[in-house]
Amino acid sequence: MITSEQITGLILAGGRAQRMGGIDKSLIPFHGKLLVELAISRLKPQVSTILINANRSITKYSRYGYPVLMDETPDFSGPLAGFSAGLKHCKTPYLLTSPCDSPLLPTDLAKRMATQLEDNHLELVFASTKRE
Repeated sequence: MITSEQITGLILAGGRAQRMGGIDKSLIPFHGKLLVELAISRLKPQVSTILINANRSITKYSRYGYPVLMDETPDFSGPLAGFSAGLKHCKTPYLLTSPCDSPLLPTDLAKRMATQLEDNHLELVFASTKRE
């Protein structure tokens, strides 16, 4: 059984937010908190440790007390660059990634994904919205 101690959470906050005028999305307030704070509060009970992938505002992210990882590739290469940085620093068998702009991330996401991994003998699972 996969436990939270075996999972590292990675918050992806390294993008350019071009569709939002280039602002740092995770530092936008939503319901009285910054998006990064909401992501941390949703992930923290589900994982053993948290990493933050960011390419700017590094000092602001460091204040949360979690390692801040920059992409190793130049020019904001996208989420795969963030995944790569997270995987290189992950010290647990599993890595759960979340975009910084998902303030309503399910509080049982790690459990549901772990169940899918184990029950179906998979190596990778991803969450998506249901389309009906």
